[in-house]
Amino acid sequence: MRVFIGFDIGNRAKTYLSQVKGRLISEGVRGNYTTPSNYHVTLRFLGECSHEEIDRLKAAMDLACKAMKPFTMTLAGLGTFKKRNRYILWSGVGDGLEEMESCFEHLEKALKGQSFEPADRSLNAHITLARQVQWEGDPMAIGGLMPIEPWPVHLGKLTLFESTSASGELCYVPIYEVDLEG
Repeated sequence: MRVFIGFDIGNRAKTYLSQVKGRLISEGVRGNYTTPSNYHVTLRFLGECSHEEIDRLKAAMDLACKAMKPFTMTLAGLGTFKKRNRYILWSGVGDGLEEMESCFEHLEKALKGQSFEPADRSLNAHITLARQVQWEGDPMAIGGLMPIEPWPVHLGKLTLFESTSASGELCYVPIYEVDLEG
C-alpha cells in the first residue's frame, strides 16, 4: 500500500483553491491539475508499506500527536518548482509554518522510534495544484499571475493517506486519523 502522512485542508480551502485553479486555466496555464478532493499538505511521504509497517506508522502518529497542538495555517501565494524537467504548481503555507515544522519534527522523532528511516529532505510545506505545468511564459513566473488570499485553515488532525487509483483517477484516501492533543 502506497502511503503518506499529512493534513487534510478541509472543504472550504479546497473550494477556494478550486476557484484559483479555474482562474489559472482561464489564464492559459495547462497541466495535470490535482482533483480538489485530493488537496492536502504532506508532512511525510513513505511510499510502499506493508500492513506491519502501517501498524507501526499508526503507533508513531499516536505518539507524535500527543505533542502536537491544533493550529491554524493560512494559504500563501502560488509558486512552481521543477522536478525532473517538469514543473509543479503549488500554493504555499503562510501563518502556521512554524507549527507545521514542529509537527514534522515530532513525527520524525516518533517514526524513528518505530524504526523508520529519517526523511531524506526537510519539510517543504505546500499544496500541489498541478503537475506537468505548461504556460506560454516562463513557468517559474506563474506565481505572479494572481494573489492568493491568506485563507485560514484549521488543522486539528493528522491523517495517514493511501495513494490509490479508482477508475483511472488518483485518489488520496484517509485510512487513519489522529487528533492533535498537545
